[in-house]
Amino acid sequence: MARLQSGEIHLKKEWIPADEIIGLAISNLKERLKGFDLSIEIDPGCPPLYADAQLIERVLTNLLDNASKYCPKGSRIVLKAQRRGDTVTVSVADNGPGVPKGNSQRLFDPFRRGQKESNVAGVGLGLAICRTIARVHDADLVVTTSTMGGACFTLALPFVALPDLDDESLVLEREEGDACDESERSNEEKTQRRALDGKGI
Repeated sequence: MARLQSGEIHLKKEWIPADEIIGLAISNLKERLKGFDLSIEIDPGCPPLYADAQLIERVLTNLLDNASKYCPKGSRIVLKAQRRGDTVTVSVADNGPGVPKGNSQRLFDPFRRGQKESNVAGVGLGLAICRTIARVHDADLVVTTSTMGGACFTLALPFVALPDLDDESLVLEREEGDACDESERSNEEKTQRRALDGKGI
């Protein structure tokens, strides 16, 4: 977390399909997530995320890990990705015990835990690291009460459009045109050489 805050880590941003990054996070916790009702909802119009894949994978893995720790087996966990205006959001929601009363955003403070008296392993740095990763992406991570009554953690990344790519057919036409131009230039040069040879130059 200190390295992130000091700027020592240089982000390797790339466009990442939402289903790909969510799949990686789930695969990291394959055993832990057994026994949960897990579902993925990706909006058809959801664009790729522009971010450091390794760090965002860490965020989603931590959020899923938290849900599996604080929710009893059989609980529902929903991962959702969609575009909301100028952001692309990925959320992890559950129907577990929910967020503590009071200032729920303090869950992101270092060494803060959702349940003071708990047998859940950890020291309370996971969510603080997740929010730090979000902020170095100029993004945010917030917690609200989910529509299922549990907790919902939402990562909101700035939307960055994919760069325009030349249409394949236009590229082919351009290449063919260049080839024709090159062939014509070659024929003209040959004609000129023959004319010069005929003049004895």
